[in-house]
Amino acid sequence: MNTTENEIKYCAEQVRKGLKINNVESAKRLALQRGDAIVVGDDNKYWLVSYKAARILSTAGHEAYHYGIGGWKKY
Repeated sequence: MNTTENEIKYCAEQVRKGLKINNVESAKRLALQRGDAIVVGDDNKYWLVSYKAARILSTAGHEAYHYGIGGWKKY
């Protein structure tokens, strides 16, 4: 899947506005409270972003997770 310029801008805005957390358990708890997905960033922090941004970032090679039936699932 090729990422369009609009998708890249959307993801950049999501990462800029989102929380960056050092602890994975804290990231999971906050993501559930906020309804966000988690992306593991290049800086080894956990970024809380929208599900859409996480899906796009996963196609770009980032490790991304969303909460679904049965717990956390990797995109």
